[in-house]
Amino acid sequence: MLKGLQAKVILLLSLFVLVLNYSDWLALQGNLFDKVY
Repeated sequence: MLKGLQAKVILLLSLFVLVLNYSDWLALQGNLFDKVY
């Protein structure tokens, strides 16, 4: 039971980190586009 909960928490955390990294990447892309145009 506890192991399943831990797995869920780890999955959620990794998903959260992935989303944060993705938004950072999008922001970087936006900055690049601002520089180009």
